[in-house]
Amino acid sequence: MQSLLAQTLEIDRYRILIVDNGSTDATPQRCRVYLDERGIRSVHEPNIGLSQSRNTGWSEADTEFVGYIDDDAVADKDWLKNALQSFTSTDPAPDWVGGPIDLDCEQPLPGWIDAELQVPLGHVDYGTEPREITGAERLGGGNSFFRRDVLEGVGGFNPGLGRRGTSLLSAEETELQHRLRARGARLYYHPGVRVSHHVPLDRLQPRWFYRRYWWGGYSDAVMARALRGVQYVPVGGDVSKDSRFLRLVRNTGAAMSLSSDRAKQIHGRIYLAYVMGSIAGRIRG
Repeated sequence: MQSLLAQTLEIDRYRILIVDNGSTDATPQRCRVYLDERGIRSVHEPNIGLSQSRNTGWSEADTEFVGYIDDDAVADKDWLKNALQSFTSTDPAPDWVGGPIDLDCEQPLPGWIDAELQVPLGHVDYGTEPREITGAERLGGGNSFFRRDVLEGVGGFNPGLGRRGTSLLSAEETELQHRLRARGARLYYHPGVRVSHHVPLDRLQPRWFYRRYWWGGYSDAVMARALRGVQYVPVGGDVSKDSRFLRLVRNTGAAMSLSSDRAKQIHGRIYLAYVMGSIAGRIRG
């Protein structure tokens, strides 16, 4: 909230809306501290779920553009200015604008967390030049701006996906991206639309990644059902059955290995967690 109040964009050009998603702690009292400042509003959304909360946000907004930041992130001081400029000064105008998400970890990343594993922690970085994103590149929902009419046109985020309670259900951003691309929407990356995302200690442990990737496989299976009839390319492109089988064999061997290469063992177990989650999602999703 402090970072939103310290933006370089003139205060009369933006509004702040807090969505309280069925909290049972002191969140309403914490919100109340800000409600008298600069016309900030808070709305209570009783139906638990990240997608539901984001949909409440855009449906309550009366502005041309809608931006999202998560409760564990801090916005750069030029966040809003650069986002607005991306919409008004880019030709052709984008429908979805996002930018880098830096990781603010409570301790240095362990060596086994490589660039690929930083993505589920929230990391996004496509360089220092503004550009349209293509292919398998993805924008993070916790650092995203949309034309409000675009969200309304597709019904917003799928409430059957995304965080809900203590589960790590996800893929709501990817599913929305596929639906928007199918309609010809343009997605734009600006390096100045930057936020810092807090990463607590428990997310830097192998156990968290096993759970996160199990839910990732489950979520992707549910997303595939939701996107029936929509032409899209899976993240990472199409992979043949032979390649998937060989990858499964290789990672099973790594997961069961008693060698001293702990990173390979953890990566193998992460992959197997994803496969098991995908099977569960196909059966139960």
